[in-house]
Amino acid sequence: MAGRFSDTRERVRAVADRFVAEGSSPHEVTVDRLYAELKQGSRTTINDELRIWRRERARMDAQRAALPHPVLNAAHALWDAASQAAEAALLERRQEIENQREALQERLRALEGDLARARDSHAVLHAQITSQDDTITALRQELVEARTAADTAHAQVEMLSGQLEAQHADAERRLSRQQTDYESRIAALTEAATRRDATYRAEIEKAHARLEGVQNHMLQQVAEAREVAKRAEAALAKARERGDELAAELQAAREDLAATKAAGREREAGSQQEIARLLETTKSLQGQADEARQGEAIAKERLAAAAEKIAAQAEQLKAAEREKASLLDLLAKRSKMEKTGGLASR
Repeated sequence: MAGRFSDTRERVRAVADRFVAEGSSPHEVTVDRLYAELKQGSRTTINDELRIWRRERARMDAQRAALPHPVLNAAHALWDAASQAAEAALLERRQEIENQREALQERLRALEGDLARARDSHAVLHAQITSQDDTITALRQELVEARTAADTAHAQVEMLSGQLEAQHADAERRLSRQQTDYESRIAALTEAATRRDATYRAEIEKAHARLEGVQNHMLQQVAEAREVAKRAEAALAKARERGDELAAELQAAREDLAATKAAGREREAGSQQEIARLLETTKSLQGQADEARQGEAIAKERLAAAAEKIAAQAEQLKAAEREKASLLDLLAKRSKMEKTGGLASR
């Protein structure tokens, strides 16, 4: 192969030199002309060698232009001699190639004889092979069936493998999405729980504060009501005592009046003033008794109002206790949810 490649390059140079010697300029020597003349080698090899030849030719032309005329003539003569020698070598090479071609043709004829003999042997072998056609056909059929079964099994394995990989990838994607979703939900629930916990704690603190305020207010009102009741009871007792005293005085005055009337009507004229005084005293005592009764009624009303107020405040206290218990129960449920969520996340 290397010898053929070198021979092609040598022939490119020789033919290009011949074209120039026949009157063509170096630029008129083209790849197509060389390829049509040589009838061998690739256009790439011819083009590469033609570029090298043109550069060398241009360098030689530049050198010839700088040489004296006698030297140039000598160089031309030498070049012509070299071209003739190259042409002779090319002709010699062509003769060698022709001799090789004839030798190859002779070898081909010998091979054709061998082929004929081989064909005769082949006929014998074919007769032997024909007797085994049924066995070979059966084996081939079995081989085809085995290959078909193997191809089917391989296709099924590939299909199942693909399905398994797809299912595995899908499961991993779903698991990743679920994990991300769970983490997001846990984070959201944790954040919401934290906010609710803060809200619940603030509400509980407010409820405690309100409850303490209500309790303090109710205790104060109960104390005030008890004080009012005590005062009312004291006033009632005092009014009752005063009423008893007035009733006793009234009875005594009546008895004195009766005694005075019984002692003698002879002193009636002189006792008119005393009677008037006693009557006036009696009216006064009667008025004080009425006022005592009114005070007793007012004290009873105040005592009933205080009792109602105490009952209402007691109901408010119970409602506040129920609200407190509800908030504490809600806080306990919240803590339980947080513990359950923490266990689930782990």
